[in-house]
Amino acid sequence: MKLKVNAKLLPIKAFYFFFFGGVAPILPFLPVYARQLGISEVGVGAVYVVLPVVAALMRPVVGAIADATHRHKLVFFCLLVVTTVGYITLNFLPAAPPAPLAAAVQLKCGPAAFVKQCADREAHCHAARLTAAAGARNDTVQCALRCDRWPDCGTQSDWCRPAGGQLPLQLNLFALDVEGLCLYLPLKDVSVNGTVTHYPACVDPETTNCSLSCADRPLMKLLNGRPVDASAYYQTSQFWVFLVFLILAWDGTSITIPLADTIAFKLLDDPSKYGYQRVWGSFGWGIFSFLAGYLVDVASRNSDTKDYSPAFYLLIGMMVLNMMACTKLHVSALKEARPRFLAGLGALLVRPAVVLFVLSCCVVGTMTGLLWTFFFLHLQDVALAWDCSAFEWISLVSGLTLLVQCFLGEVPFFFISGWVIRKLGHVYTQTVVLLAFGVRFLLYSLLKNPWVVLPIELLNGLTFGLFYANMVGYACAVAPPGMTATLQGLVGASFECVGVAIGSGFGGILYGSVGGAMMFRIFGLISVAASVLYVVLHCITSRWCPEPANSGSDADRTATPDSMLREMKPMDNRAAPEGSEAPLVPETPNGDA
Repeated sequence: MKLKVNAKLLPIKAFYFFFFGGVAPILPFLPVYARQLGISEVGVGAVYVVLPVVAALMRPVVGAIADATHRHKLVFFCLLVVTTVGYITLNFLPAAPPAPLAAAVQLKCGPAAFVKQCADREAHCHAARLTAAAGARNDTVQCALRCDRWPDCGTQSDWCRPAGGQLPLQLNLFALDVEGLCLYLPLKDVSVNGTVTHYPACVDPETTNCSLSCADRPLMKLLNGRPVDASAYYQTSQFWVFLVFLILAWDGTSITIPLADTIAFKLLDDPSKYGYQRVWGSFGWGIFSFLAGYLVDVASRNSDTKDYSPAFYLLIGMMVLNMMACTKLHVSALKEARPRFLAGLGALLVRPAVVLFVLSCCVVGTMTGLLWTFFFLHLQDVALAWDCSAFEWISLVSGLTLLVQCFLGEVPFFFISGWVIRKLGHVYTQTVVLLAFGVRFLLYSLLKNPWVVLPIELLNGLTFGLFYANMVGYACAVAPPGMTATLQGLVGASFECVGVAIGSGFGGILYGSVGGAMMFRIFGLISVAASVLYVVLHCITSRWCPEPANSGSDADRTATPDSMLREMKPMDNRAAPEGSEAPLVPETPNGDA
């Protein structure tokens, strides 16, 4: 069969490539970027609850506006501008005043006094970094110590009875010692009431819990220092400006994609070719996320923070090219006969099969929210526990994971998704997606070597590539005439808005309390259970509440997305004249892609 290039579809292919290539350098790294700004894991989760909730409110509204005004292209361009401005502004926000940091330590006192810190990661990593940091400074650093109680230092010295409960001291970095997973930093000098005690000691061996604050900020970061006031950053103007523009960027992205999907389906003579258009987004995402990860690591050499400027510059270039390509989109003929909105929507939501599918999309969205928000945080923690030098190359590994996700996961499944859905039907395809998420998260919970994550990311073909085609195809199949963009927004909102908000919120609480490994293990088991429950509920509802014969649902496994989509498509992307019916199956030029 001779392959013909359909020039009408080139602009939508270019949109997917440039748009996803533009947001890829920034979007997946936002949680890590936010933590670098001073937002805790719980705070990151809270931010990612707000983002999809706002998108959930706006997404069906924007879709309805596009359908009602038939100005899809104008709405489309406005969203592109909002998205671009939102992302770019994040790179130029002024830095917030650095908050004082405190590290959880212990005071171990006997013949000599030490500040002791134990960590989940190997202590030699701490030791290597502290030694390297000390090599660039004096061998001592000024600090202050607050303890739950003070040891007995006898009657010959008052160093263990500090005024106000805070003990000024000097730590000797060059004399640090390592024992198991714990570091020991000897106290060199302490000062109480104007009296300096050199190398303090205690009468009897004692250990007490303390909080250590040092003037040296890099040192405090190496000691896993946390802000003394956890809410301090959230009270700064920088945080609220960051949140506002992040909402613009996130919601612009969230709303643009389903509108683009609607335009893509309207341009297609054969809806089964959707995967051939959407796969270009995977190409862009994979290429430029990897490139951004490499450039960020290069720009951040010899620094204790990551410089994301190269990623933002990539975004600017790709978005400009995207807007140029989208000027060639021809989407004027989108008019359809529109039923009453509430009547059409109500008719869908009283069908059990549709409600179950929407709920399953919400569960997948919950898992996706965990993935988007906490995967790179967990990968960074695993890498730092595995290798002392991981901070220097962690962005490269993150970019490689996205490359594998796209080219070895998403791309193949976008090509074969139509065949898979045709064989399994929407319900059992969705079940496979939920089961794949469970396996993926359980493997994350066992991760020790960050490089082992690369083969695990092959499952992204099921959890995103197959799922996305299944979700979009199902929504288009059951949408009444004139409500395509509205229903795309509704189904997408259940996934990317409501689901992501649930995953981000509960994930942030669990990550902060039990850590990333246990969080992924818990939700992995939930996803496996959800896959079984979905099949059981589908069997029950299909038995007691069978779908109408022409409903477009796949309660029957023999129903195919291609045939259902054709039933919803007017011929040649034009609306049928008033009072007439459009042909159900348009002619499809052979080989058009």
